[in-house]
Amino acid sequence: MSQFSFDAQPTAALFDHQGAVFALGDGAVRFASGERVDAHDGPVLSAAIHPSGEGVVTGGDDGKLVWSRREDAGQLAAAKAPGSTPWPHRPPLA
Repeated sequence: MSQFSFDAQPTAALFDHQGAVFALGDGAVRFASGERVDAHDGPVLSAAIHPSGEGVVTGGDDGKLVWSRREDAGQLAAAKAPGSTPWPHRPPLA
């Protein structure tokens, strides 16, 4: 069994065709093979395996939708609605 160490809290753990993929609370996507993509300015809020099975699509607190793949170790696509703002934050629980 492999052990992983991250600088931020994992928000999702998924498996694509090549292995484990982790979305992190600092906005990064980490692949078990070592690649890192700084996908978002703020935490990753949702993550899903891309329909092709290559990499992940993430939604972040910055309002972006990003597809990240291992081979390019970088952002391949990003979409943000015109005039959109980051997700509203809920008040802390009392």
